[in-house]
Amino acid sequence: MKTKKNLCAKMLAVVPTLLVGAAIGFTACTSTTNKTDKTEQTEKVAEVADTVADADFKALAAVMPKYARAYNFSEGLARVCDEQTELWGFIDKTGKEVIPCKFHYVISDFHDGVAMAMTDEQTYIAIDKEGNKVFDFDYMYNSGDFSEGRLSVCRTVDGLEDGNFPMVGNIMVFGHLGFIDTKGNMVVKPDTYEVPLGEGPIIDSFSDGMCRVFKGGLLFYIDKKGKELDLSQYRSGNDFSDGLASVFNDDWKMGFVDKTGKLVVPCMYDYGGSFGEGRAFVAKDNQLAIIDSKGKELTPFQFDLIKLYEDTEGEEDLIARFSEGLAWAAKDGKFGYVDKEGNTVIPFRYLPGKDEDVTSEWFDHQPCYDFHQGLARVWDKATGKYGYIDKKGNEVVPCRFDEAEDLSEGLAVVRVGEKSGYVNTKGECTMNH
Repeated sequence: MKTKKNLCAKMLAVVPTLLVGAAIGFTACTSTTNKTDKTEQTEKVAEVADTVADADFKALAAVMPKYARAYNFSEGLARVCDEQTELWGFIDKTGKEVIPCKFHYVISDFHDGVAMAMTDEQTYIAIDKEGNKVFDFDYMYNSGDFSEGRLSVCRTVDGLEDGNFPMVGNIMVFGHLGFIDTKGNMVVKPDTYEVPLGEGPIIDSFSDGMCRVFKGGLLFYIDKKGKELDLSQYRSGNDFSDGLASVFNDDWKMGFVDKTGKLVVPCMYDYGGSFGEGRAFVAKDNQLAIIDSKGKELTPFQFDLIKLYEDTEGEEDLIARFSEGLAWAAKDGKFGYVDKEGNTVIPFRYLPGKDEDVTSEWFDHQPCYDFHQGLARVWDKATGKYGYIDKKGNEVVPCRFDEAEDLSEGLAVVRVGEKSGYVNTKGECTMNH
């Protein structure tokens, strides 16, 4: 079945101690639909500034050697691991340890004011921004992060340990889908919707106010109040973005529907990406074109559809989403950036590649990524390192990092070996080497 191919990453695979078939439940969640309105009022999180003062950045740089690992900032905080104690906590953008490093592991960043943490190898809790427990958390499989005030959770089917996955319609069922709010209240019980099995459980999150679900093996979407949009005439679909979602008909041809279910772009494409800033890439015969939100083709099918891990279970089509007026694209196997009319802005010069210890023929390094706050991360095949460019294609941060993430709230985490640091929007880095 054609679905988003990165959905396995939404599992809590970072928790190696969990075993398939273990007891699953919610120790602190009750069905409290009458509390929903009050809870939604608390889900709004204050906006966080997207810049970092010079003095704060210097203070952050001074404390970074203390930590063995760090992640991107989200809602003003970043999770870090103390190198000496190997315990996890959160810092702010000045490097102040707002939540002490006291947790066995921190599973997620803060989203909607809540993060997931482990107090030991078996105990999972949701915490607030002061590090206090909000509720106990025992669901093994979930979408990983709160999104729009909801967390998707899965209760597995019986017989899972024996690999007995029931078929419902055209899907193999891994479990049943439910949703909790940021207080741990169960707002949709996991007894109505199925969780399909792909490379792992496919557990979707809310996006653009809607979440994809399967009911009786058929495609539906629901809003945060549980109102259903029946799209059972389609085989499958992907997330809503810019008010549109891609859907596949019985012939596995893709089009786009709006939130009323109206087919806005006919099902005539092989595949496609999400809409961003009124544009989307669509595929025919392994070539991509750009369309607008009414389905008008703005370019010929002139861009390459390149795959990572081709002919493996992890195969992934590389299709960009427009961000800050630009999108990466490929021609003749090389990547560059185009504007919303398909004009080349940054020349096609970046090559995908693979690690030295990989003997297969597939690509496993995407060379270009979306722009965030004026910078985009790129991977240089010659050095095997990541850096950042501006919208003119200038290399603002040299390609010298083993790992790098997109800019978030004025900073991006980068890594050299086992050490983590941050890059700011000026291209400055907390690591000197």
